[in-house]
Amino acid sequence: MKADGDALTPGQLLDARCEGDRFVIRLASYNGALIAKPRTSAAVLRIDPSSDPSVADATFSMSVEHLLPRSVAHTTIDLYREERGRESRISAPQDFQGKPGSSHGIAVFPYTTAKGNLSLSLVRTLRRRPLRVVVLVHQLNFSGGKTTMMFKLASMLQAAGFDVTLTAFWLTSTPMVYQPPEDVTLGYIDSQMLQEPDEEPLRMVMPQFSASERTQGRIKTYFAEIDADVVYLPDYDSALYDIVLDAMPPQVLSIIGDHNGGRYGAALALGSVPAKSERNRLFRAATQRFDAVHIINPIVQGAYEASTRRSVFCIPNSVAMGPSVGADFTKHRRIIAAGRLTPSKGFVDLIGAFARVRTTHPEWTLDIFGQGEMSEQLQALIRELELEGVVTIKGPTGSLLDEMLASSLHVSASSFESFGLTMAEAMTVGLPVLAQHRTAGAAYLLGEGRGFIAESGTEESLAARMDELLREIELRDPAGMIQQNVSAASHFVGQFSTESVIRSWKTEIHRLYDRKIASLYG
Repeated sequence: MKADGDALTPGQLLDARCEGDRFVIRLASYNGALIAKPRTSAAVLRIDPSSDPSVADATFSMSVEHLLPRSVAHTTIDLYREERGRESRISAPQDFQGKPGSSHGIAVFPYTTAKGNLSLSLVRTLRRRPLRVVVLVHQLNFSGGKTTMMFKLASMLQAAGFDVTLTAFWLTSTPMVYQPPEDVTLGYIDSQMLQEPDEEPLRMVMPQFSASERTQGRIKTYFAEIDADVVYLPDYDSALYDIVLDAMPPQVLSIIGDHNGGRYGAALALGSVPAKSERNRLFRAATQRFDAVHIINPIVQGAYEASTRRSVFCIPNSVAMGPSVGADFTKHRRIIAAGRLTPSKGFVDLIGAFARVRTTHPEWTLDIFGQGEMSEQLQALIRELELEGVVTIKGPTGSLLDEMLASSLHVSASSFESFGLTMAEAMTVGLPVLAQHRTAGAAYLLGEGRGFIAESGTEESLAARMDELLREIELRDPAGMIQQNVSAASHFVGQFSTESVIRSWKTEIHRLYDRKIASLYG
């Protein structure tokens, strides 16, 4: 270092040392920024001086934990000054001796290069702690598809090595429909059991979100004090987005996940995320604020990327793989369908189409697995069409793959599908799949000769396509056309295995988190 009385060059290195969990650099007579460039990563950290601008010497303080990306065990960081848009290396005096240190299992060694410049060598000496991830869900006891997906997501993230908490905004006394993921911590923000007798419960009927003042206060406090590195919020298109983001600390990586089949279909048609409805406006605005947007179907990735400056990444749903010996679709005379009994699932059209082909295919039956608001209406339609004993509403089942193995055709009449989990499950067991509508899910899964889609999406066109397939199956697929589709489908869905999806989540979360931390210095 310079002796007392020697002149100091502006930007000259005065000190570089570890102080607790931070690494500190001081430069003389300098008011520019410091640039840290890791040699093993494209991430560049730009750090403004933390001292008062009126003070001649500049102090730069960096978190040791955030200097070394979580995916890296060792790296070297070269340090630069930035003044008026120009970069230059920070040189070190001949007698420079930086103070090494260690924090969060990372050893930091400041040293002088052969050219006399300052660099840092970082080595991970202890196993890094797992990232803490919070997955949010409206309620833990709902039976809808979004709840199912959040349970599965929490389970996969835990298997990927993260410390996962599945947190409900609102806890009720109703028993959970699904078994909670093993080893995943369950939490809640507010509860029916805590509210006063005349207090408004939390309600989410998108795009409306309503809650008492006390509940909203608890939500804000929860996110302001959250002990997490990553937060995943699914598409609850409402004012909830801003409530969460306004309260959450800036160092937390925020991910918004979209599972809305209707929005996927519109995005596919428009080439961008739609914004006409209130729900879509709220969602599109949120994609400008969250750090990243998760989608489950790559066919719409370009449309989402065209609608936000944020990172858009696609990781599809995981699909339970069927047995190595698949279904013999020529053996049975049974059509199978599954899903919640709601208007968008198209079961009225499906039953109507089946009634149209019933006269020419009298041996066939149709079994529908699911529950929901339309159960009585569908039962009445079955009686009206005199299909009792031929078309059966079976209710939900925990062994859908086994039921598919005992079938010859899976039909989806859904109007909206972001992915189409039951279609993908049918594909894994070698069951032919017919879709009534060219939804985003059907276009992705069944395209390129992996399945069948009715031409116009009407009940009549569904019946016509169904009639063709039933005839081919009854003749044992003489031209091999159905088997060719089934083989292509079985090969395609292998990419959705649980193991593959877990690996994708592990890689993507670490990538996004490293980039988030780097952005805090930029």
